[in-house]
Amino acid sequence: MVQQTWTAVDDYLNGLLVEEDEALRAAGRGSETAGLTTHQVASNQGRLLHPIAVRTVGEKGYDDFVLALVTD
Repeated sequence: MVQQTWTAVDDYLNGLLVEEDEALRAAGRGSETAGLTTHQVASNQGRLLHPIAVRTVGEKGYDDFVLALVTD
């Protein structure tokens, strides 16, 4: 599929299933302020990846991993 089609699918699913909240907007601003790449996981994909990551490394391990990303 071409990128335009994938973007349209993501936009549709995000509008249907995922509400962007203040935490998500703050994370985006924090990434930009830190000079991180603008590549992002779509909200709907992040909602899928979150429970997989928590199950893989455990709740405590996942929280430590995310905190290390934000504070480094």
